[in-house]
Amino acid sequence: MAAPETALDKLLHAWAAWCFGGLGGLGSGSSMLAQLIDKKGEIFFGGSTGSSGPADGIELRIEGVVMEMAAKNIDQADVLRLEYAAGCWEVCNRRKIKDYDPATASQLDRARALGLSWRTYKRRLAMARETIVERLEAYAKR
Repeated sequence: MAAPETALDKLLHAWAAWCFGGLGGLGSGSSMLAQLIDKKGEIFFGGSTGSSGPADGIELRIEGVVMEMAAKNIDQADVLRLEYAAGCWEVCNRRKIKDYDPATASQLDRARALGLSWRTYKRRLAMARETIVERLEAYAKR
């Protein structure tokens, strides 16, 4: 029996859906970092075609935390992306992971795809989730 979905899980699933939908209106489904590189440091949210939501939403904050996380510990960020299928195609492409299906992959499958033991995968996932909570709580206190 699966554990009930927590508030954090709901936020991370919303972030994953936002990533899948083109990063809140950024377009092609690339990461925000890839978009920044492609557009030489300039990204404009919204525009004449209408906005897909506020540019400062919780999903954008989570993506920012994950990007910072990736700069320090790419495995931790990749575990989070695969766990929630949030930009997992980028992880698979960068790591040259073939035949990965996020719809059917178990945690063990995800761990193996990343070349990690299941225990290490679970530990990195817990650390990534803890980092997200800490950073969101710090932002809320501002």
